Amino acid sequence: MLAGSLVEEFELEDEPWYDPRDLQQDLQLAAELGKTLLDRNTELEESLQQMCTTNQEQMQEIEYLSKQVELLRQMNEQHAKVYEQLDATARDLEDTNQRLVADSRASQQRVLSLTETIECLQANIAQPGGRGGQTGMSRLPFLNPEEGDRPAPSPLGWQSWPTRSPCRLRQRCDSLRKRLPAAFHTNSIDVLAGNTLVLSPTYF
Repeated sequence: MLAGSLVEEFELEDEPWYDPRDLQQDLQLAAELGKTLLDRNTELEESLQQMCTTNQEQMQEIEYLSKQVELLRQMNEQHAKVYEQLDATARDLEDTNQRLVADSRASQQRVLSLTETIECLQANIAQPGGRGGQTGMSRLPFLNPEEGDRPAPSPLGWQSWPTRSPCRLRQRCDSLRKRLPAAFHTNSIDVLAGNTLVLSPTYF
């Protein structure tokens, strides 16, 4: 009964239970708070949109860099293969160079040997009368004057030179000159009186 009487008294009162000024102030504060929240929400949405755009750009950049890395890796592999081929080619060239050096030394030795042979022939066949040339030729390892014009065995495959025929001596000297490498040439062959034969070697 007491509660019912209190409710009746409250309903019968004419004065309101709230202050209109406080209500107006609360409404104004609520409006300002809503506007602030709305502005903040807008800022957050713009920031989110910007972050999404930045993230997309970064993803594209990462994809581009990944492709660049893959391309560089392939180029590196190709360069490694090229370096291997160049290394193999360099080894082959080095081997070829060594063979050429050995061949050059052998050619030089052959030139020296042929030069000594020609000098020996010049010294022997230049003697007058032919007898000195015949005697000198008998000392050459590949000439055998005792057997006449028959060829004697020779380490260079030459035959004996007849000591009494300047024409045949000239032919043999020409043949010997043609067998020389390019490093040795004879620039003149002159037949003098009798069996005397003069060769003028030229080196360059």
